[in-house]
Amino acid sequence: MTLVITVDEAMGLAFGGKRQSRDRELTRDIWRMADGRRIVAAEYSRLLFEEAEIDVSGVLFAPDPALAAEATDVVLLELGAAEAELLAADELVIYCWNRRYPATVKLDPELIERHFVKADEREFVGNSHEKLTRVTYKRK
Repeated sequence: MTLVITVDEAMGLAFGGKRQSRDRELTRDIWRMADGRRIVAAEYSRLLFEEAEIDVSGVLFAPDPALAAEATDVVLLELGAAEAELLAADELVIYCWNRRYPATVKLDPELIERHFVKADEREFVGNSHEKLTRVTYKRK
């Protein structure tokens, strides 16, 4: 499974139970990166795909995306990722906003360092962010 998470510059994931930000180009990049694999996300994420004009028939919306995922799926977790979800992933893709937002949920970088190695990094321009960074990690 490929786990996809979005964070700000301080590894913030969410604030008060809501996403920090959204960007149509980031969502389109997730769709392209999935390259035909099924995407699994929470119902909360449906709006992202609709706003990006992506056909949601290729997305499974589930109450617990990581539990509903199969080995080849791409799982988008917007509001947090526990160690169990990270450990279930073969690949981790972190999208980083080029800003720092208020955050009540943060991703622990030590978990990433212990279990993954950076494989790729690329920057691109979003529609609401001048710089977005996608970093791909592979399991050690």
